[in-house]
Amino acid sequence: MKKVKKIIKICLIIAAIIISLSAISGAGYYYFITNSTALNEEKLLGKTANFEIFDKNNQKICPSNENYIKFSKLKKHTKDAFISVEDKRFYTHHGIDYIRLGGAIISNIKSKSFSEGASTISQQLVKNTQLSSEKTIKRKLKEIKMTKELESKYSKDEILELYLNNIYFGNGCYGIENAANHYFSKSTSELTLAESAILAGTINAPSIYDIENNFKKANERKNLVLKLMFDCGKIAKNEYESAKNDEIILNLHKNTNNNLLYNEIIEEVCNKLKITENELINSNFQIYTYIDLNLQNKISSISKTNYSNIESNPNIASIVIDNETNGIVAF
Repeated sequence: MKKVKKIIKICLIIAAIIISLSAISGAGYYYFITNSTALNEEKLLGKTANFEIFDKNNQKICPSNENYIKFSKLKKHTKDAFISVEDKRFYTHHGIDYIRLGGAIISNIKSKSFSEGASTISQQLVKNTQLSSEKTIKRKLKEIKMTKELESKYSKDEILELYLNNIYFGNGCYGIENAANHYFSKSTSELTLAESAILAGTINAPSIYDIENNFKKANERKNLVLKLMFDCGKIAKNEYESAKNDEIILNLHKNTNNNLLYNEIIEEVCNKLKITENELINSNFQIYTYIDLNLQNKISSISKTNYSNIESNPNIASIVIDNETNGIVAF
């Protein structure tokens, strides 16, 4: 019996040593990888996409997204919609939701896949503005460090404001104010509960839950967001039922010339590389095209000048192709 106890004691000591050494090694590796990693605060307020698109003359092609919405202008149900679907413990955790992380790990083990993520709103903001989309341990460790730094420097309200002004809603729309303008021709401060829910549902996969081109899927996702809001106690039963049956009426704001161009390029690149829009947006790719922005702007100007006052409000299409390269230089 004494011999058995001695063996058990030795095994426990060895296990403790192994755990201690693993912890020390892990801490050392974390320090080595993240030592020079720091939050770039300019990027939080700057461009929202890491990748860049250029025309044939190396002019940068950018969407016309200049609207920024302050936290105080956001309706409560708009904020609650995003929190309920993306990060329901946003106001109680410190950047990393360990409860959700544990649940995701268990779920992935059961399904034998890595389909379920556990990124918080703070982590998503860091990933979208600071890092590439590569799925490595190094990138994840950097994300964790910068998320902690973000949480220490900014309030939860400030983080949510930055997040909502950075995320991508599809169709060339970065930020919730631009999305509200594009899909509903209104400001974020005017969004209904149902409109807020459908926008919140879009960001997980903008191409799949495309409000403009895949409305059925987007509406199904909207109802899921509303159910989550009800389950989280953010809305009452009657509000849930009313918003679920509320008809979403799109009032598409006419895209600018550059937004149309930008969106078409994104779609083609994603199709060719077989990646999602979110993966592209978080990449560091530099994309070069046959487009001539100067000619593109001339065509747009001609269309507006000659056809803007026609009562029938026609749709106008123009395509210019370079015969030598077969590249589309304007459309």
